[in-house]
Amino acid sequence: MPDSEELNRMMIEISAGWKYGDPRSKVPKRKDVKKSWKRLEKEMAEIKAKGWVVEMVNEIPDISDRV
Repeated sequence: MPDSEELNRMMIEISAGWKYGDPRSKVPKRKDVKKSWKRLEKEMAEIKAKGWVVEMVNEIPDISDRV
């Protein structure tokens, strides 16, 4: 299961329009991360479709030392 910093990073990258596996991504490439990415991507799209706002963290987490 991705930790909170990985989830925050996913939200940022999804909001930027990146897809899972984008070469710019700092999110680890693991099966559990991919599953969470897809779920989060869907949930964020549903929130936006309702006209709501997805609140983001106020700083980009540095997860570059994780594999």
